[in-house]
Amino acid sequence: MNPRSVWIIIEKEQYVFFKYFHSEVANAILFPVFMVWTMQVGIGDAEIPGIDVAYASYIMPGLIMLTVISTGFFNTGFVMMFEKSYTDAFEALVQTPVTVHEICLAKLVSGTLKSMVNGGVSLLVVALFIDVELSWTWLLLLPIFAVCGFFFSCIGLLMGTYLKRGYELGTWGNVLTFPLTFFGGLFFAVSQIPADLQVAVKANPVTWMITSMREVTVYGGWGIGWEMLALLVACVPLYLLTTLLFKRLVID
Repeated sequence: MNPRSVWIIIEKEQYVFFKYFHSEVANAILFPVFMVWTMQVGIGDAEIPGIDVAYASYIMPGLIMLTVISTGFFNTGFVMMFEKSYTDAFEALVQTPVTVHEICLAKLVSGTLKSMVNGGVSLLVVALFIDVELSWTWLLLLPIFAVCGFFFSCIGLLMGTYLKRGYELGTWGNVLTFPLTFFGGLFFAVSQIPADLQVAVKANPVTWMITSMREVTVYGGWGIGWEMLALLVACVPLYLLTTLLFKRLVID
C-alpha cells in the first residue's frame, strides 16, 4: 500500500469538504444547539429518573455524537454515490495505478476526519450554552470521535457502494442511525429502559459511543476502555466487509 496515494485522495476530499464547509457545518451547529435550547425551555430543572445532572448537560454528548455519526455515514455515503452515479470521478480514479484498498481506506479516513471536525465544532458551540466543566479527560474525545467516525464511515461507504439511488441512502440512513441513537441512551438513562430491552440496548454500538462521550464530558472520568475496545473490535469485520464489497463494485 502506498501512503502517498492514500493521502492524495484524502487531500482531494478534504478540499471539497472545506470548500463547502459553510453548508456542511450548519447542521453540526444548529441541530444540537436547537435541541439543547428546546430541552432547557421545555424541561428546565425538572428531575429526570436515573439522571443526576442537568438534563441539557446529560443529552449534550448524545447530540454531539449524533453529529459525528451523521457526518460519517451520510457524507461518506453520498460522496460515494455521487461519484459513481453522476460524475466520471470514480471511474477515472479506479483507472489510475491506485489500488482498490488504497481508495477504500482513503475514503474511510476522509470520512473519519470530517466526522471529527464536525464533532469538534458541535462540542465547542454547545459548550457555550450549557454548564460543562473542562477537564483533562476531554483529551479522550479525539480517539472517541475518530473511532466512532470510522465506524459509521464504514457503514456509509458500505451503503453508498451497495445502493443505487440517493434517496435510498437517505431512507436507510434515517432508519438505521436515528433508532440506534435514540435507543443508545441519548434522551434517557439506559437503566430506565425496560428489562426485556436491556440486552439489545447494551449491545448497541451507539450506546457505547454515547456512554463514552458522557463519561468524558459530563462526569470527567477516564473509564471508557471497554466501550472503545468493543468498538475497535467491531470496526475490524466492518472494515473487511466494506473493502470486500467495494472491491466487487470496482470489478463489476
